[in-house]
Amino acid sequence: MIAGNRVTIKGDSRCSIVIEQLLRLLHYCGLPKTDVDLVHMDGPEMENVIRNFDFRMTQFTGSSNIANHLGEVTKGKIKIEDSGFNWKVLGPDVSDIDYVTW
Repeated sequence: MIAGNRVTIKGDSRCSIVIEQLLRLLHYCGLPKTDVDLVHMDGPEMENVIRNFDFRMTQFTGSSNIANHLGEVTKGKIKIEDSGFNWKVLGPDVSDIDYVTW
């Protein structure tokens, strides 16, 4: 959104109400309602959408099996975050790694 791209969000269908409420909060705080699209659907239905519409990029967080499958479906137009549940990326400015690890 920072770069002016319109975002389409499809969260895990088991908890998509949380994303919907977050978007409601962002709208309340001033996010234009035309900046983000939220879709509620299962994975196979979303795959059909990805296959039939021209998305420039897909950002995916989840299992490596699904990530590999989406890599094939999107012909490589995907960015994948597949680092597990609690992994963190630490930069060179972290002075107390023990505290961050805790």
